[in-house]
Amino acid sequence: MTYEAATFKGPSKPYLEIKDVPTPKPGGPGGEILVKVASTGICHSDIHLFKGDFGPVMPGFIPGHEISGWVEDFGPDVKNPWGGLRKGDPVIVSWIVPDGICKYCASGKENYCPAAAGRMPGLVGLNGGHAEYLTVPEIAVIAPLERGVDVYYASPIACAYGTAYHALREAGVGPGTSLVIIGVGGVGLSAVQLASAMGAYPIIAVDIRDYALDKARELGATHVINSSKEDPISRIKDILPDGADVVHEARPEPDLKLSMEVVSRLAR
Repeated sequence: MTYEAATFKGPSKPYLEIKDVPTPKPGGPGGEILVKVASTGICHSDIHLFKGDFGPVMPGFIPGHEISGWVEDFGPDVKNPWGGLRKGDPVIVSWIVPDGICKYCASGKENYCPAAAGRMPGLVGLNGGHAEYLTVPEIAVIAPLERGVDVYYASPIACAYGTAYHALREAGVGPGTSLVIIGVGGVGLSAVQLASAMGAYPIIAVDIRDYALDKARELGATHVINSSKEDPISRIKDILPDGADVVHEARPEPDLKLSMEVVSRLAR
């Protein structure tokens, strides 16, 4: 059997081409799950991938690392630790695939796991979700999604929301934390929404795009600053004379100059 996938063509536009490829079978070491893809987000990291910033990419590689879908099949070595994961259950796929047994995984820092560096679906080592199906190690399947979460809209949780949440959690963001978020694209907007839910105040969003700032306000930003129209440093200092408790840089190519100017001396 075959299925359609957007495969890497080469480091010049168009980067991808639609091809029929063999349907994968879950059977790799450690247990694999076959996922039927519902949606796959497009991340700025994909552009870096296509341009070779992460190293050479072989033609035929399937990108896409923000993945949601449904369990389609189980490999013979799957242990199913969720206790009842069944075919058809809605899931998301982690873009970091740790081994789950090293000291970093045991301490909750799976992103430091040595095995994860070579196992990132859609980025490094494993085909991704710009396809109808993919197989991933069992540990990468985050399941099942809560009732009420639309699986078709859940794919950004795997990267944009996960990245933002980890950063906010590591910075100790909570009720009353003053926060500046620079760059409100996918990760930045996720950070705005999460920070609002975590009780941060004020939440200041900085960008050069009015439409992105409008969305940031809709998602919970208390103040928005278009840095192409006004001086962000003076505006932020008007709001927070002592600087922000936390500054979250979410631009694809940050220079940190603005961050260092507006962060509090006691920042975490």
